[in-house]
This record gives sequence, C-alpha cells and structure tokens, in this order.
Amino acid sequence: MKRNPFFEHVEPFIKAGQLWRAKESLQGSIGTSSYHQHPELYEAYGRVLLQMGDSVEAGKYLFLSGRREAEYAEAIELYLNRHGRNGWSQLYSSFPKRARLPQLEDYPEPIAEELRRLQSPEALSESQAIAVMQEPSRCGVAHTIADALGAFCCAGIALFCVACFGTGLIIIISSWFS
Repeated sequence: MKRNPFFEHVEPFIKAGQLWRAKESLQGSIGTSSYHQHPELYEAYGRVLLQMGDSVEAGKYLFLSGRREAEYAEAIELYLNRHGRNGWSQLYSSFPKRARLPQLEDYPEPIAEELRRLQSPEALSESQAIAVMQEPSRCGVAHTIADALGAFCCAGIALFCVACFGTGLIIIISSWFS
C-alpha cells in the first residue's frame, strides 16, 4: 500500500494515543485543501475516524477517498446504507462542501460508479446543485437558514403557548384557594 503523507503527518499523535489531535489536524486540512489534489487526505481522516469508532463518518471519508481496502468495506457500507438509501441527491448532500463536484467524471471511479448506480446525472447544473442542498434533511439536520429559522419559530410558539396555559392554570388554581 502506498504511504499516505497526510497519515504520516498525524502518526505521532496516533502513537501517543491522541486520536483527537490527529482528527483535528486532518479536519483542518480537509477544510482548506482541494478535493481533486488530495483524495488521500480523505483516506487518512477516515482511518482516524475508524480508529475512534465512528464507523459511519469514517465510511464517508473512506468512500470519498476512492480507495476500497478490505478493512474499509464495513464502514463504507454503513455510510452508503444510511446516506444513499434515498438516492443520489441525499448521498451527494452528505459530502463535505469541497467534495461536491459538478461532474461525475471528476470523481475517482468507485465514487462515480456509486452515484451512477443511484441515478445521478453525469453533470449537475448550478441550479441542480443548489436544489439538492435545499432539500429537507432526512436525518434531522437543517440544511438552510430557513429550515433552522422555521424550527426556532415553532419552538418559540410552543414555549409561548405553554407559558400562557401555565399562567392561566395558576390563576384558576389560586382563585380556588382565595
């Protein structure tokens, strides 16, 4: 197996039992590196997550690395079962922002093949990519500010109703004892 320079970078942390430091270091690199130039970064991050016991999240990054090692199969399968069961758009929207590419041909073949199996178009127009990201979440996470604001307003209204009902109840009970 070819040595992964990103994994070598965090090996001292791993050997010292500081998986969280390895995770933080790789996570920061993912946020600032191009997916095209460094798919091995995704493999390194996935391997650390796997060691931490976060199989589904590890599966995401191992899937995106394009590598298909035997020890990655279970985590990748868990990830695909959770995020790919409702089609390509749900899977695509679970990718980190830097890994959301407009053309299937831009992905390593195993990823493009899975997206094709889920009936993804070969190319996403900008409006399709935006539409995918605005779909309501199937896992309880707000994808847009409007989703989050709607949930916040519903919670506020519910709290207001409970407070009004509670105040009314207190007034009624106190009038019984006066």
